[in-house]
Amino acid sequence: MTAEVTSLLVRFDKNAFIEFVKNHPKASLTILIFIIQKLMARLENTGRELAFVRKQFTSTHDAHELIKEFL
Repeated sequence: MTAEVTSLLVRFDKNAFIEFVKNHPKASLTILIFIIQKLMARLENTGRELAFVRKQFTSTHDAHELIKEFL
């Protein structure tokens, strides 16, 4: 995977993050809301992209044929 723009990656250890959530509920809520907002925006963008691609196909049959080519 390659980023299209300069990016900062953050990695959380699952157990350490769960412990952080338990010990710092207010800060955790802020972090979790931020993550959820970013994921929702990405999902919305993906939905728009899929709708655009779908409009390019004249029928569902065309889409199924394209999928068969890739499989």
